[in-house]
Amino acid sequence: MTKYALILTFFLFFLTGCNIGSAVIYATAPEPRQEALYELKSDAVTAVFVDDRRNIMQERGFVFVIAESVNRSLEEKGLCNKILPARKTIGTIIQKDSYSDPLTIQSIGELVGATQIIYVKIDAFGFVQEPNKSNLIPVSRASIKVVDLEIKQRVFPPES
Repeated sequence: MTKYALILTFFLFFLTGCNIGSAVIYATAPEPRQEALYELKSDAVTAVFVDDRRNIMQERGFVFVIAESVNRSLEEKGLCNKILPARKTIGTIIQKDSYSDPLTIQSIGELVGATQIIYVKIDAFGFVQEPNKSNLIPVSRASIKVVDLEIKQRVFPPES
């Protein structure tokens, strides 16, 4: 149950168009409605990379589950037409990446053949007890960047 609640936590937050990675979201919250701060290029070859190099979530499998859920949500909402499979993308990156010499977002995109990268860096993760119940609810904080590899720059959030 907590694995699915974690997924819901990330995607209620990420795919509603809010795109501000510093907010904490509860899995039981209704899906918020907010105008998107950035619209993805729907025709770009898109890869989702969830970065948990510091092992904050303590479960490597969450990275795959989150990335696959983002892919599925992007497809269902018609936001991206060409999405690279999450397991293949992350598997390829894990083989080439190292903690002492991490890949850049640009090199990740080139490695997997993407023209647009959605980069999700896990900043915090934990559980809180649901009020008046014994259930634990996952909470998280992530930084999200979108990099357009055709123009070789970050497009969200805009560079200052």
